[in-house]
Amino acid sequence: MIDTVVLVLEQTMFNITDPKKFGFQTITDLYRRAGYDRICLNPTLADYKKGQYLPCLTLSRRIVFNRPQLTLRVQFSVPKALYKNNFDEVEDEDIDRVVNWLHTTLRSWAGVFVLPHFIELAEVSAIHYSKNLIFENGLRCQYVLDKFTKANITKRLGFNQCDYQNGGSCIKYRTNSFELAFYDKIKDLEQARNSPKKSEDKDEAVIQLNLLDGLLEARKEAMLEVLRMEVRLNRRNVIRKKLTDAGIVTDDLTFKNLFRKEWSKAVLLNQLEGIQNKFPTFLEDTSNSTEDYLLQFQINNPQATISDTLVMFGIKELAKTKGIREIREMFRLKNNDQWYRFYNKIKKWVSTCKLPPLFPIIRQQLESFESVRLINYPPLMLNSDKLK
Repeated sequence: MIDTVVLVLEQTMFNITDPKKFGFQTITDLYRRAGYDRICLNPTLADYKKGQYLPCLTLSRRIVFNRPQLTLRVQFSVPKALYKNNFDEVEDEDIDRVVNWLHTTLRSWAGVFVLPHFIELAEVSAIHYSKNLIFENGLRCQYVLDKFTKANITKRLGFNQCDYQNGGSCIKYRTNSFELAFYDKIKDLEQARNSPKKSEDKDEAVIQLNLLDGLLEARKEAMLEVLRMEVRLNRRNVIRKKLTDAGIVTDDLTFKNLFRKEWSKAVLLNQLEGIQNKFPTFLEDTSNSTEDYLLQFQINNPQATISDTLVMFGIKELAKTKGIREIREMFRLKNNDQWYRFYNKIKKWVSTCKLPPLFPIIRQQLESFESVRLINYPPLMLNSDKLK
């Protein structure tokens, strides 16, 4: 549903009861400082090793109409706040528990008093909608990621960069303020054990590794795979736009209003729809022979010339071992326009190829949007802090 969220508390919504936590003897010392200032209060490795999950705080001071104005930025993972992992997923009714956790934690750990009501009304400046996709039917995360890699949907979905990390077990399509990420949750935990800095989820190295042995056992015995999908909206205008794209129109970006399972579902489905609509199905050709492919292509496209037919055959053969992105780079075209003119031309040819089976499987899980819980997977519960 929701993973990371960033709340912005205005000066009238909080009170600093222990300024020493932020490096000041008194609150007056903070107000006396000149100009813009920013102080961070983040949890330490020692905090995590004690089994604590804590938010990351940024206290900003700026001058507004010749008077100092404070703003507190609070970043945390919703499921980790409640369960110390993001394998368990939250429900709408969990908002009261999350608000109470944040209210108590800010007061006891950071010396900041915030009424629960103000936490609910805090503006959200970033939110990551997410879903753990569980594959128990033989579908592998690597198969899904390989298909997305070959498709090279980056430009066609409005992204300006695509990152392939950790040997292809993580794909991120991104702009400056928006990311769509898919990654193998089990592989990412393994990466966190070996090299925490290269993990997609930076907190895993200290608070989620207790799940790894159970996940590895489940993958071996029950063919269980966990593909994590995250839509990371990192600015207010992007939150509004992506909600609108998903059919949700709102100007209310408060924590309470955005904490909705149905909205998370709508945003994730909208992103999957974009990938599915742009997926080049000609990569999925299953012809038994060259003759079968050429004959079928000519039947489907009677207007195609011999040159068109041979070009499509060549692209199809290259795509067996190379992705569209790699094929494009092979030609070293001088500008993008040349490639898009060529690609738009080959896309118009009629193909009888179908979408790979990964799409209906992922769509079914997103449409049902059933919350994943550790309790439903006994091998994982044996290694969970909940039983310790």
